[in-house]
Amino acid sequence: PGRGRADLTFSFGAMPAGLAAESVRGEVRRALAEWSRVVAVNFRETTARTAARNVDILFASGEHGDPFPFLPGSTTLGHAFYPSPPN
Repeated sequence: PGRGRADLTFSFGAMPAGLAAESVRGEVRRALAEWSRVVAVNFRETTARTAARNVDILFASGEHGDPFPFLPGSTTLGHAFYPSPPN
């Protein structure tokens, strides 16, 4: 209703150490499927991490390729960014 349905892809980058990658992928897939039950967003997995309209999921610590490193003692558990360039 309203603005229609959004079709997004999602991909995985670095996985957390100490957890089985397929278990992590399964939990993320389950969470996105649950989200899709209540919002008009369709998620499809891809390996194209830089594709348009893609949610790139990675687990990182310290420096990880953006200007906001996860520093020891920080209370920040994660972050996300608006797509670039803004759509």
